Amino acid sequence: MNMRLKERLTVLKSPKIAIPGLLITYLLYAYLMARPPAYCVDEKRVIPKDEMCAMLYDTAIERGEVLLGPTEKNGRDYHANHSSKCNIGTGQTNDFRLGGVFESLFESRLEAFITYEMTDSSKKIHGAVTTNRKEWDEWDFITPCGEIKKRSGV
Repeated sequence: MNMRLKERLTVLKSPKIAIPGLLITYLLYAYLMARPPAYCVDEKRVIPKDEMCAMLYDTAIERGEVLLGPTEKNGRDYHANHSSKCNIGTGQTNDFRLGGVFESLFESRLEAFITYEMTDSSKKIHGAVTTNRKEWDEWDFITPCGEIKKRSGV
């Protein structure tokens, strides 16, 4: 074997070069293969914010907390009539390539803020009977697939 070739192979086997090389290769792979923020793995897609809001309203309707109007039968109808009352954010959606690699290695967490008109039973639960308050503000931490992990109201 050529002496010069042998010297080059020895340099490549050196841990000083091999470990950083493997790390750079892994980070490049993770960067190129990272899922976008708010990617639902179960459904293999990003659920649109309107659909996510409708799912949150459906959950609140199932709990008996939302006062539905005469034309509203589900969360989709309620959100269509009150679209400004729901906001979902991920924190770093605008800067995916900088924060997305590390975020995508762990489960994404979304913050959702919804406001809805309360039913009479919901007013009793939330202590709003004495204050004459009609709307409830809910702040949820949810998965990208719409599962509520933590729920609190304001």
